[in-house]
Formats: sequence, C-alpha cells, structure tokens
Amino acid sequence: MNNKKLNAEKLYNALIKIKYNEQGRDLRQEQDVLSTFVKHGFEQIKIPPMFKTKHEKELIDCGRGALSKLAMAHKQGLYVCHHPFGKNRYPDFLLIIYGRILEFEIKSASSETPIFSQGDKVVDPTRRDSIYLFTHKTEGTSMLLAEDLMTPENYLLILKQKQERALLQARHDKEFNKVCKGRGEKVYHRTNLAPRGGTEITNHISRARTHNLSQKVLYVLKTYEFNCTLSSV
Repeated sequence: MNNKKLNAEKLYNALIKIKYNEQGRDLRQEQDVLSTFVKHGFEQIKIPPMFKTKHEKELIDCGRGALSKLAMAHKQGLYVCHHPFGKNRYPDFLLIIYGRILEFEIKSASSETPIFSQGDKVVDPTRRDSIYLFTHKTEGTSMLLAEDLMTPENYLLILKQKQERALLQARHDKEFNKVCKGRGEKVYHRTNLAPRGGTEITNHISRARTHNLSQKVLYVLKTYEFNCTLSSV
C-alpha cells in the first residue's frame, strides 16, 4: 500500500509530451508510458488470478470497476498494472487511483498519415474511465476519451453486426462438425475494425488538436485527483 496522491496536471503534461519511440515501437512505447506512471507515484503491481474472473472483468468492462475486488483491495494509493489481462489484450494499462479504476490504451503509427486501427476491440462511447494515447513519429502525441473515438450510432451498429457474426459462426461451426466431424480447418469469423472516412476521422492526433479533445482527458484525470483528496478526508 502507498499513500501517493495524484497530481492530474503534472501527469497529463508528462503523458502529452511522450514522443513516438521507433525502437521496438509498441513495446518500447508502452515502457515509456509505464516509466511516466511510476515517476508520478504509481506503484507497479500484478493482478492475482482471483481478480481476473469473468465476473470481475465484466465489472470493469461495463464501467463499474470501483465495485470489483481489485479496486476494493486498493482503496488507498496509486497503482498501475501493465498488460493486466495479457500482452495482446485490452487494455495496455490498468490504473487504480484510490479505489477507482482507469483503463489506458496506447496506439502508435508510423505511416505518413496517421491511421490508428482498433483491431477487434469495440470502443464504448459511454465509458468515462478509458483513455487512449496516440503517438506518431512526426505529428506528436494526443490523448482522447472513448466518447471522441466512437459515435453512439456507430457503436450500436457494430454490436448489431457482431451479433449477426456470432449467429453465422454458430451455423458454420455446426456445418463443420457435421461434415468434418470437428477435425480439420474451421472458418473463424473475427471482428476487425478498420477506420474509414478520411484523415479528418482517422488522424486522431490532428483531430484532437483541432477540437481541443485532449483537454477533456485532463478534466477526467482531475476528477480522479479530487477523489484522492476526498478519500483521505
């Protein structure tokens, strides 16, 4: 347990100054971010299996992480977990700030015009506990909230299409088991989200600057800072 307090403005200013790391790219980039968290008072921890059950992860996924056993066990202090649910799983970081959970995802791009793909993770625009940091070798860094990465209409459409995909997967699995007796090569339908709409939509760094979207991240961090103060009163 530690008794470090969050200084939202100092942490925000340090994160927004992080530069694109060309050596090892994603992993090195994550190490730079981790070092920044540690420098600002976060103690690095690993999440025990008892805190990774389906029920506990569902609480975090739906924005109710403060009710999880993980949060309850860390009601005081600042903590950071790198790759909490695996190296290739969302999020890259899980922050615990006086019993409140904040997800932190890192995205890097080396292309001439930054395009940041979300892979198979559907960004929920209703979440206020998810922060995305974007870096590019020439355009710099920005941070955005989930609500600025996905519209509600887009989100609901993806959920609908994922449901349709699940039904198609079930039908194909049934055919495979019938024809091939469950042995051989099976079709696997995986969601792969690809950004569309031109650089005005896909270049999150430029868009954040144009609309001052990173400032909203600072406001969210400040709510966590105020929570630290209230928790110690």
